[in-house]
Order: sequence, then structure tokens, then C-alpha cells
Amino acid sequence: MAQMRGQRGKRHGFLHGALVLTAGMAVVKVLGALFKVPLTYAIGEYGIGLFNLAYHFYGPVFTLATAGFPLAVAQLVSESSSLGRWNDARQVKQVAMPLFLGVGALGLGAMACPVFIAPGNHDPYTSKSLYATLDWPENVHIFSTESLEIVEFPMLKCAVWGGAFASPHREEDPLAGFQAQGPEGWTKLAVLHGEVEGGGAYAPIAKSSIAGSGLDYLALGHIHQYSGLQREGNTFWAYPGCPEGRGFDET
Repeated sequence: MAQMRGQRGKRHGFLHGALVLTAGMAVVKVLGALFKVPLTYAIGEYGIGLFNLAYHFYGPVFTLATAGFPLAVAQLVSESSSLGRWNDARQVKQVAMPLFLGVGALGLGAMACPVFIAPGNHDPYTSKSLYATLDWPENVHIFSTESLEIVEFPMLKCAVWGGAFASPHREEDPLAGFQAQGPEGWTKLAVLHGEVEGGGAYAPIAKSSIAGSGLDYLALGHIHQYSGLQREGNTFWAYPGCPEGRGFDET
């Protein structure tokens, strides 16, 4: 009798979990359909056409990245941990990390555009990091020093600056004293990992530094929440946020 009740409990738990997942997917689909209405109004028919063109490629890749490999790894780690096989769980992580980065690098290589990466405090650039040891596609540029580097695109009349964390902490403002220099008429961009008006050890960036940088746009990482398009002086800046929350406190 106790065994039958246990089996019923497991069946009930499985059905409840499946129902929650189904309901969650339905909510996601509804929200995904609703946001296109204001988006179309904001960027017009031509803009939404470009969006749909890119989304046909982005959608399957995003699904594979968030619901395929991660679920398989989570299941393997959970199974090994529940059986007390801690070495097996660690081995899964050691194999999965370079595999995920390798697949990601292949995806970046398939993009017909330059890709820039600014390593942050959780993944600093070191001689032993995967940024240095993996063979990245030619269109991917990884900034490797704390001092700002520049990559120029004369055909596009564009220059991109960027820097990296070389350790888990960085206390100085990466834009302190920086002034973007380039030919007249060029678009001046930058990619950085840092905290605007931050007071900690994660590359605090003063708003006055942004205003005096001479940049047209500053793309920032570190804050996981979307900031909206901000402006200091003549420089626009923003945190794009995470496409998927890294915890229950992030949406």
C-alpha cells in the first residue's frame, strides 16, 4: 500500500511539473506575441522585417542554448549528485564548459558581422582562460587588456574601443581621462564591462567620464537588468540586460 502511494505521489509530481512547464511556455508565447505590437509601431514595417529576418536564426539557436544542452547537463549533474557521485558531477561541468563555449564560438563565426567581447569580473582574461586558449573565429575580437584597445573599420568609417578585466576585481574607472580620437565623421563606439556610478571594485564608471569620452555610443555589461537608452553629454549608453535571468530575482 505504501509503495502504491509512493508511485502515485511520483506520478502526481511529474504531472504537476509538466503542467507548470506547459503553463509557463503558454505565458511566454503570449508575451512574445504581445511585444511585437509596440515594436512594430516603434520601428516600422521595414524595421520589423529586419527583426523577423534575424529572429528566424536567433530563435532556434536561443532554444538550443537555453532548453537543449543546459537541460541535459542539469539532468546529468542532478543524477550524479543524488547518487553521491560528486566526481562525476564535476567532470560533467569540466566537459560542458568548453563544449558550450565551442558551440558558441561556432555560432559567432556564422554571423556575417564583427563580434566584440569584453571579458568581465566573472570571466577575466588571463593566459589560462578560454578566451586565450580557444581558437576563435576571425570575425570575433576579444579585448585582452585593461587599457583600451581600438579596432578600426575604414570602409564603415567606424572605430570600436574596448577593454577587459584581467582579474576578478578592478577599482579604477576604465574611462578616466579617455578621449576617443578618430577622423571626422567616423562613428565612435566602445564595449566595456563596468558599473556606472558604482562604488565597488568592478570598474566603477563616472557619468562625467562617459560625457567626456567623445564616444557616440557605449555598450556596457555587468548590470543584468536592461537600463534603457541613457545619455551623458553627447554619448549614449546602455546595459542591454540578460536575455535570460540568471536567478529567480531576474526576469
